[in-house]
Amino acid sequence: MTGNWSDLPGDLLSQIANGLGLIDFLSFRCVCKDWNTASLKVSPYDRSVLCDPWFLMYGGEGSKCSVLSHQNKCYSINLPELDGARCLASYEGWLLLFGEGSLFFFCPFSRAKIELPNCPLTDASEHVAAFSAPPTSEDCIVFTVKDFDPDHINYCSIISYQIGWNFPSNEKL
Repeated sequence: MTGNWSDLPGDLLSQIANGLGLIDFLSFRCVCKDWNTASLKVSPYDRSVLCDPWFLMYGGEGSKCSVLSHQNKCYSINLPELDGARCLASYEGWLLLFGEGSLFFFCPFSRAKIELPNCPLTDASEHVAAFSAPPTSEDCIVFTVKDFDPDHINYCSIISYQIGWNFPSNEKL
């Protein structure tokens, strides 16, 4: 019996994709259009938790990145979503990025993107940020700090990205 690998049933391909580590998963997506489509059926939000440890290196220009695997192998990947963006924080496979006046979460494994509404930042060059949980969790809190001194802190936070931003600017410490 002979067959074409691209003719495998979509459900079987999704099961295979679900069991792969990061590098194999990214390679799986590139085989053909049908395999890429099958990989999209794997939960994009849970994918990051299932992957092996990794380290993403981005130079800040273009969309080329390097991924260092837990096996100490370096791979080059193209992530156009990072072009012109600045990474402010990362947590459990999600990146918090600022680019073109917007603040958004991005998962490089699934390419899932979640925009934060009404971004209060006009420039992120002097900001630091953190978030408490993956953006798909109700417990996700985003906190950005613009500047501080021993007596004051200038920050904004968003408790739920469906509700909106809180601006207690220039709080006394």
